[in-house]
Amino acid sequence: MAEQRRTPTADVTPEQLRNRSWWRGPTVYVVIDDYDLVSTSSGNPLAGLTELLPFARDVGVRFIIARSTAGAGRAGYETFMQRIKELGAQGVVLAGDPAEGELLGGVRPRAMPAGRGIFVSRKRGKPMVQVGLAES
Repeated sequence: MAEQRRTPTADVTPEQLRNRSWWRGPTVYVVIDDYDLVSTSSGNPLAGLTELLPFARDVGVRFIIARSTAGAGRAGYETFMQRIKELGAQGVVLAGDPAEGELLGGVRPRAMPAGRGIFVSRKRGKPMVQVGLAES
């Protein structure tokens, strides 16, 4: 599997992991739009990557996941997303129904103007942000 070729060997030191000097290669971005259509009752094609998530940063893999807030509270119990949350992933929580519960970092969706959201980050806290839309 390609992901396993990116995993560090046992002789890699913590310092080499931090500065990623043990491996050179491109950073891979996995972009998932409409995650609620990917993870269904039939299964989740990303489930096989769940155990590799703790090493994603070390091996140059980034996940960008978008989904509707409708049903997002329930989806938080799905294995892949649960692991993402446990690892302290950062993200933006946009407008939605507060009844969905805490979606990321203790933040609940709420009524906000279009594009307004809360950026959740362990390093930067929870500042309010405005996302723009570029016309094409």
